[in-house]
Amino acid sequence: MKSEKWLKKIAVICFIPMILGLLGVIVQTVAPMLFRKNEYMGMVMDSKTVIGVFVTAFVINILITFVWKSKIPVIQNTLHKVSGNKGERIGAIVLSSVFALLSSLIIITSVTSSIVIATNTKTLNGTVEDVVVTTSSRDGNVTKLIIIEDDKGKQYKMYKNKNLKNLDLSKNDSVQVDYSEVVNTTVGEPDGNILGYTAHAKNTK
Repeated sequence: MKSEKWLKKIAVICFIPMILGLLGVIVQTVAPMLFRKNEYMGMVMDSKTVIGVFVTAFVINILITFVWKSKIPVIQNTLHKVSGNKGERIGAIVLSSVFALLSSLIIITSVTSSIVIATNTKTLNGTVEDVVVTTSSRDGNVTKLIIIEDDKGKQYKMYKNKNLKNLDLSKNDSVQVDYSEVVNTTVGEPDGNILGYTAHAKNTK
């Protein structure tokens, strides 16, 4: 039957991001255990995004299976109408393909970028020149912008990583920060995101 053929194609297409999502969740769970020496591996993993895509794909697959196997007259009549319209069949397959492609890219990008960030952290030693409360141009969140000057006089602008619970720094603190570098920054954008830090307040005596 035509209805079975095009529905089967959609089911197979939507099955791909579901499997990738499941693999992504497994990788994000296992990676921190495999990279135990890397204290930031678990911290930078964007589990919410991957789990969200997986759940969405899973629900879609359940719905497709339900529609495919359903004996409800209204659903059967709708399937017959769509099956008789080539444009609607192709449209449904194209939309499913776009969803699968975007979902797969989100999962792959999220997992790989997290691993790259965690395995390429940098360390900066310097003095806190200023702490500015600002609004991020990326997501609109109000956060602290830390300006740190190294021993060569070069200044770095740093945001707190969203998963770092506290960032208790004050002007003139001596600080060592572990950070992930922000690639292709424009003027005014931060140089990195602070993942962890140690600080010593300046002795004012």
